[in-house]
Amino acid sequence: MGYNSFSCKHFPQVGDFSQEKLGLKVMIKHILMLQLKEFAEGAGKAENAQKVKVALEGLRSKIKEIRHLEVGINIDESPDNYDLAMYSEFDSKEKLDIYQKHPEHLNVAAFVIKVRQKRRVVDYEV
Repeated sequence: MGYNSFSCKHFPQVGDFSQEKLGLKVMIKHILMLQLKEFAEGAGKAENAQKVKVALEGLRSKIKEIRHLEVGINIDESPDNYDLAMYSEFDSKEKLDIYQKHPEHLNVAAFVIKVRQKRRVVDYEV
């Protein structure tokens, strides 16, 4: 039984009510947060944040598996905060996998690796 399932030991006849078994549309949400280096690749943090934002947003028109994608640059410069967040949606885990292996994504990821200090990702199903 997965996280999106329902069953009850008191009502075993209820069974598994996962979204897929009920014929409901499953969506994968992919969240990325980046903390950037103060200076990397010849530019400061603010300039690199803008470059990463533009590059990630450019993937929308290049990778058809992306259902939705938005990128925001943090407006609070507290030292513990991350500098940039990306929220994206995919119709399935398979489409997320295609996105992650796509040459255009890998090209953006190569730049991100050079300018990031920390990276956090969460993928979940709804």
